[in-house]
Order: sequence, then C-alpha cells, then structure tokens
Amino acid sequence: SAFAYECPHYANTVFNATARQAIVDKHNELRATLINGTTPMLDGQHAKSGKNIYKILYDCDLEKQSQQWADLCVYEHSPQNYRNGGENIWELFTTGQLGHPVPYALSAIVSWWNEVMEIDNRTADPSQNGYIFNGYIYEKASHWSQINKETIQYASDIGIRNTFDIVGETD
Repeated sequence: SAFAYECPHYANTVFNATARQAIVDKHNELRATLINGTTPMLDGQHAKSGKNIYKILYDCDLEKQSQQWADLCVYEHSPQNYRNGGENIWELFTTGQLGHPVPYALSAIVSWWNEVMEIDNRTADPSQNGYIFNGYIYEKASHWSQINKETIQYASDIGIRNTFDIVGETD
C-alpha cells in the first residue's frame, strides 16, 4: 500500500510511518481471511465468514498511550479505566540483539491470530448469527477475538519496551 501513517504530533523513536503501515497491513491481511471464510480452525475447517469487519486504521493517540504504558515496564494489562477497549500483550525472551521491533510486532499479531486454531466451529452457537464469545473461546482464543471483532476500528495497541535481566550466580 502506498499510504503511510504519520503521527506528526507524537515523536516515537520506535515506530515510523512504514512500521505503522506494516502493522495495519498485517491486521487487515489476517482479518481478510475471516471475511473470506479462509481462516483455519482446530477441526481443519474454516471459521465462518465474518461480516461488518472493516479495514482498520491507525490511531496515533492510542500508540502514544500504549507506549506510555509500556514505558512503565509492567508486564500486565493496563487498567480498564486507562483504555477504552481490549488490549493484548506479548513478550519475547532473547539473549541476542533485538534489532528493529517491527518483525516482533508482526510476530505478536500473528501469534494472537493463530489462537483461532485452538477453537473449532462447534464453539459457535448455531442459533446465533456467528460466534458467541463465551468463556471457552476467551480461554482459548481471547487475543484472536480482540483482533477479529467487527467493532475494531483502530490499530496501535503497540508499545515497545526493552528490559534487561542479568542472570548469574555468585559465590
């Protein structure tokens, strides 16, 4: 896509317009599989086609808020009153150099999406017009459900933090 997302009122040293575009594109690519009925599930079948699932946009204010929370280095969801909606968190452990964070952000999105492979079409209530996001689905695929909801309009629940733990032994 030629369109790039700029956040002129928010200076983020981690994400630029190209990174933001990659994040939006990955969300929309995965959501399109649900729209088209090609999202694989646990039983080898595909999730039912979704409707009213629109392409998401990027929200620079949400990026700023997410980064501020990430900068606190607290690995837990932010309080509900801090945000207006759902939130996914993800962590990576490595002993090497991280490099640019975009591949990790994309990996997080894919790992959340792949939770759909933990559920199958039997979890859908046939009397309803789609999936019932009951306790079972939330237990198995809560992050996936945050990405595919038709009410999602904006991406940028992205905040990057680097923390370093030194592990060793002393005599």
